[in-house]
Amino acid sequence: MTQNLFNCVKRLLKDGASAKEIAEYLDLSTSTIWRVRDSETLEEYDNNTKVRTAQARAIAAKGRENAAEQTPQQVEHIHHHEQSVTVIANHYMAEELRKQTELLTIISSKLAYIVDDLYGTSQKQEGKA
Repeated sequence: MTQNLFNCVKRLLKDGASAKEIAEYLDLSTSTIWRVRDSETLEEYDNNTKVRTAQARAIAAKGRENAAEQTPQQVEHIHHHEQSVTVIANHYMAEELRKQTELLTIISSKLAYIVDDLYGTSQKQEGKA
């Protein structure tokens, strides 16, 4: 951040431009625009940036430490359960399948009869003979 850029952002904010507009125009982040808005001078902006960067690094480091501490505990709680299911076709099931097969055969025969009746395929074969 230079003094000229700092002054430019301050001026645009004073003239009523939104942080998003300024960020897009000057290719900066909106958080940078907010830090400029909250600072009176470039030195104050630099100090605020350093403080926020240090805070962000501390938070990130603490997060990594917490993650490292929690990882072994999480591994202890993982259990693998393997199950297998065997389907045994009993007599009742075999009978039901046989009934379904018979019904499907009957339906197929009836459909064949209807097709023959509609299109006369059996009569054409008889007429040729």
